[in-house]
Amino acid sequence: MPGYGRKTVPPIDYDADDWPPRIPGLALVLAAVLTIPGIVFTWLYADLFVSAALMQGWQAVPAKILRAELESHRGGKSGTTLEAVGEYAYTFDGQPYTSHKLHWGVGSDNLGSFQHDIFREMHEHELSGQPLTCYVNPRRPEQAVLYRGPRPEMALLLCVLDILFGLVFSVALPLTIVREYVRWRRARNFCRRQTAAHPDEPWLWRADWAAGEIVAAGPSLGKQGGPYAVAVNLLALPLWIFLPDALAGNGWAIADMVLIALGLWCGLLALRQLRRRRRWVLRLAEVPALLGGYLAGEIETDAQETADAPLRLKLACVTDETVKAERGERRKEQILWETTVPAGSATPGRGFETIATAVRIAVPANMPAASPPAEVGRLRTVWRLTVESEPPAAKPIARFEVPVFAVIDAR
Repeated sequence: MPGYGRKTVPPIDYDADDWPPRIPGLALVLAAVLTIPGIVFTWLYADLFVSAALMQGWQAVPAKILRAELESHRGGKSGTTLEAVGEYAYTFDGQPYTSHKLHWGVGSDNLGSFQHDIFREMHEHELSGQPLTCYVNPRRPEQAVLYRGPRPEMALLLCVLDILFGLVFSVALPLTIVREYVRWRRARNFCRRQTAAHPDEPWLWRADWAAGEIVAAGPSLGKQGGPYAVAVNLLALPLWIFLPDALAGNGWAIADMVLIALGLWCGLLALRQLRRRRRWVLRLAEVPALLGGYLAGEIETDAQETADAPLRLKLACVTDETVKAERGERRKEQILWETTVPAGSATPGRGFETIATAVRIAVPANMPAASPPAEVGRLRTVWRLTVESEPPAAKPIARFEVPVFAVIDAR
């Protein structure tokens, strides 16, 4: 076959639906940069509840408020923030102590009315001279706080930031990129070996083409979203454990409950999608399908609900071109030829509780062959077999990229 007998292995553009190799590297750098705030927010979120849990064992003693002030700070985009500051004295084991620590955390903020509320309470006790309960660390009596419980609004904010940066950017994004990069590396190495072993047979350069079994594109949402839903629920769990009173009477509790409900909804959605997961496999009778011949084989699936549903098969020859746009690049597709045939009746498949549908579609001889997996360029020719409902829905049920080539008889 002219043009496929080269001995050198070119750079790989192994699949139109997958990333070129330069993208994972850039995305990993971005994920590494975003991991830093993810670690910070994860530590702050954990420290909030760990400190609250440890302070539950601190001893309650009366404290005299010596000073109570409410400081105002003008910031940039955050606007005006408030910080309650003060000083109080207490006695523990006969020894006098003073402390400025009011609660977990430092600095000013504008989250809710927490700062204003504790200032008002401290100021009232300062004027009346009545003691206010503080909590003292029995092992280190110089450590004390007036308010040991976690703030609902701060817990919610840190939980959302931890989910966004700690879970999504620091865990999910790198794992997804690494998984895609490993898949790309395996496909590239396989393609290089097959190119050297079969330089004139490009339909053997992809593992699924060489095996004659092509799995439909599109991973299960339930398989990907399940672990993330579990992680969201685990991150939101401390809100239920440490803030039962706040969830009952604080206005910020509505947002807390929405977050927890979102985690439960994600879990139910992942479970639903996992139950709906269907596997579609195209087994070719002959590899490759010939120009001027037939694309023949069978499609097997475990989607039992499609056994009696009207389906149709669409075979299309498409040019996939990468063109320059105002912002980066975009893909442009043009249909050169397509045909649609009704799917045959379903028969029992090879696997357990599977059904199979025969495939036999005539392929015109005057169309271009599929672009080899190792072919470099911005313009590729792709042959696609699509399973659609009748009438067609917005998204196809399954889609396969099939090997269609013109083969010399003397091969």
